[in-house]
Amino acid sequence: MSEKVSSFVNVSLGRSRYVFYFVTWNDFVTPIRDQLEKQLDPFGEALGEAGTIVQAFRSMSRHTFEQVLAKQWDAELKEQLRSDPDPFLLVIDQDFASFSPGLHKWGIVRLSSFQDKPDSIYRLLAALAQKVQLREDIFEYLRKVARKTKASRVNRYLEIKPGVFGVKLDISAILEDVALKL
Repeated sequence: MSEKVSSFVNVSLGRSRYVFYFVTWNDFVTPIRDQLEKQLDPFGEALGEAGTIVQAFRSMSRHTFEQVLAKQWDAELKEQLRSDPDPFLLVIDQDFASFSPGLHKWGIVRLSSFQDKPDSIYRLLAALAQKVQLREDIFEYLRKVARKTKASRVNRYLEIKPGVFGVKLDISAILEDVALKL
């Protein structure tokens, strides 16, 4: 499913397992943003009823970005999000209004990693949709990968902070490994 909204505050989980938020703070037209906007409806369709992708109307992007930043994020992460001109995906399993990063699970996929290959974004979205359709717990999956391969290259993909429920994913490192295997 997909939605276009003026505000994230009233977005609810409903019957979905996850809500993915397309978040940006500016109106710059970039190859990453172009690709994401082309792929969001197919992503929503692939998620089916198990997930929802939500994006703000273009004129409301700054407003919804500020709503995301108003949550109680770690100061370092908040600054990283504020300084990155590229969009990111926030995934949660709560209604937006009740979501708290310190209490609930969350994931942020920073999309600046796609600067060199924006046309590869569909691969990421397809993989996320497949996990949702297979009823996999995205958050738990990322934690298991990090724990199982503590000494391997995957450690450079994930940043796990004790006592924090969220996971940040470095897409460029994963893409490098996938390209090496091809």
